[in-house]
Amino acid sequence: MFRKNKENTKPKKEKKEKKSFFKKKDKLNMDLEDSVANLDKQVNGVKEKKLVSVMPFRIARAFIWVLIGILCFRGGVSVFKGNQSEALKKENEKILNNMEKQSSLETQAFSFAEEFAWDYFSRYPINTQDFINRITKYTTEQLANEMNNGTYSDVIYTSAFYFEKYSENQVNVSVKARVRVYTPKAGQEQTPQDQLQYDTNLVDYYLEVPIVFDKDMNMAVDALPVMTAPPEKAYFKNKEFSGTS
Repeated sequence: MFRKNKENTKPKKEKKEKKSFFKKKDKLNMDLEDSVANLDKQVNGVKEKKLVSVMPFRIARAFIWVLIGILCFRGGVSVFKGNQSEALKKENEKILNNMEKQSSLETQAFSFAEEFAWDYFSRYPINTQDFINRITKYTTEQLANEMNNGTYSDVIYTSAFYFEKYSENQVNVSVKARVRVYTPKAGQEQTPQDQLQYDTNLVDYYLEVPIVFDKDMNMAVDALPVMTAPPEKAYFKNKEFSGTS
């Protein structure tokens, strides 16, 4: 009787569920946070790996630098000690050289003064020129003439016992000389000199000899020698001559 309505007979369509905008936004935020967290983990993981991998090299490099520093320090100390040792060695050599020079100077001056004293006290009145000839080996002819007093004596021994350096090239050497002195007997005023009779006696003379020298140790008597009083206590380096030089 009644006509069926077509619309009513149509199957009903399922209603689509509407998605909320805020839900979409929350999901996007969660995805973004997850991405950031993953990226952070990746970055931190890379840093951690780099830190772990680089640290041994840094330790090794620091150790090498420390080792180099120690070696440099020890090397510097060795060089300093070497330089100090070299300086001490040179100073010792200088002192030894000066001592050797001083010893050599003293030895040569002693020998020179003893030989001079030997010829100085060897006097023969009958041959005064012989005295001049011998003494000019040590000094000038003018000083040799001033030293010749015409007395008569010969020498038993001479011994230098004291050395004094009073300038860069001048020294005084004290010499003891044991001399046989000849004194003419009384009452021979008219007797020829070659026929005189003599009394003899031994006398110890102490003579200070002034000596000048050059860099090659060439020596000379540069002033008149001086007679001095005998020392109270002196060490004598005895040297007996067998004849004139």
